[in-house]
Amino acid sequence: MIFAFAALVNSLTFPIQVLVRSKRVDITNYLARLEEAKKTAYTPALVVQIDKYERFIRELVSKNQVLDKRFYVVLPYIGIDLSQIKSFAGVFGPKKLKVSKWSVLEKAKVNLEPKVEHIIKQLARIGIKAIRLTTEDLVELFYDLYNPEVAREQKAALGTREYTTPLVEPAVAPATEQAAETEQTSEMAAKSAEVEK
Repeated sequence: MIFAFAALVNSLTFPIQVLVRSKRVDITNYLARLEEAKKTAYTPALVVQIDKYERFIRELVSKNQVLDKRFYVVLPYIGIDLSQIKSFAGVFGPKKLKVSKWSVLEKAKVNLEPKVEHIIKQLARIGIKAIRLTTEDLVELFYDLYNPEVAREQKAALGTREYTTPLVEPAVAPATEQAAETEQTSEMAAKSAEVEK
């Protein structure tokens, strides 16, 4: 197993991030199901065993916190490297380079697909079954990360079909863009005031 992990690490030609997430588990639903199982048990001996098991679980939880540990391997997509940035800066100067979101998404899919398959195969050699997260899984994960208190009691309200863009954009423009927009707005207001005179 150690040699297989060493082979995984040595085979990497791209960056990865390993995220270990520990989350306290709420077992009230599990205890409620045990109560239901006691009510529907068909023999008295089974009721006694379920009762002993329930007491064991309650005692275990009162002494220790029950944690759910999840391990995630994150593969970032870096669409451009430093040498390309320098060459673009020389050609285009300080102007912004316009890029289509959908073309970036397609490039990311093509770029990341073989890397994902490679990681899954290498983890299988160690004996770890890796599961690729679906869009629904990612929505739940990010909802849970950013809303830990609320997520204990309710799931994400939005369905995956309600997300319309593959890339998240900031709600507020960066300071330089805001200053330029404010300057343009004030110039337009000044011109309109001159026209009205």
